[in-house]
Order: sequence, then structure tokens, then C-alpha cells
Amino acid sequence: MGYDVHITRKQRWSDKNGPEIPLAEWIAVVVPRLSSRVGFPPIGDRWKDTIIGLPQSLRREGVKEIFTSQDLHADDAGIRVSEAMGSLPFAIYSNGL
Repeated sequence: MGYDVHITRKQRWSDKNGPEIPLAEWIAVVVPRLSSRVGFPPIGDRWKDTIIGLPQSLRREGVKEIFTSQDLHADDAGIRVSEAMGSLPFAIYSNGL
């Protein structure tokens, strides 16, 4: 299983120049890909020890999941998918900016 990380503020993916996203302002969208491998519904403990890595430079204070209002619990390894998708098969984290 894998995941892709795409961060942009450009109008098109092919643009070489565009507005920069500062490290203090970010959003993370966690959505399963090929989730039939983990079973249905693809939530909670079905993800076992799957982790999504986050860059160490991202500010993590005040980050919440926007649908459940749960605080982000990420250690140095990253976001635990079993916790991020504990009740919904997706998660969107924002630092409120």
C-alpha cells in the first residue's frame, strides 16, 4: 500500500512558478487508495500500524481534524492511520489558518 502527497497553490500542476505555502500554513488530506486490501469499512484498527510521515518542519500545534474536531496526535513517525480514520474513511487536518 502507498500514499501520495501533493501540496500546491498553483493553478495547474505543470506550472513551474507559483505562490509558496509557508510551513506554518498547511492542510493534510488522508484518503485511502486501494482500501479493499484492508477490508470494509476501511476505518480504525483495520489499518494496523500504517503511518503517514509528515515533514519535521511542519507546525503541529493547534492542528485538528475538521470533521471530528479531534486534535492531531502525531509523533516523530507521523500520523497513525488507524487513529486518523478511526470513525470515518477519510480525514482532513488543518492548523486553522
